Amino acid sequence: MPGLAELADEFGGRVGFLTLLGDFDTGKASAISITESAGAPFLTADAFHSDFQRLMQLLSSGFVPTTVLIGADGDVLGGQIVGAGKDMLRAAITDALG
Repeated sequence: MPGLAELADEFGGRVGFLTLLGDFDTGKASAISITESAGAPFLTADAFHSDFQRLMQLLSSGFVPTTVLIGADGDVLGGQIVGAGKDMLRAAITDALG
C-alpha cells in the first residue's frame, strides 16, 4: 500500500487508483486499517460487498496482490500484473501512458 501511495503521488492527476479490499484472512476491519495507514490518496472499494463480487471474479488471478490497468475508455490495458512491486508497476503505468 505505501508503494501505491507513492505511485499515486508520482503520477498525479494522470492516473487514478482504485483498490478493492479483499483481505479475507485478516478480516475487513484489518484490511481497512492497513489501507488507511498507508495514507493512500486513492479510492478504496469494499470487495466484500455483493456489488463487487462480479468484478472480483473478472479481475481475480487467484493471487494477491493483482493489478489491472484500465484505460480512460474502460478497456483493460495489457494483462494482469501479479505480485508486482512499485518499480514494476511504475514501468507498466509509464508504458500504458505512452
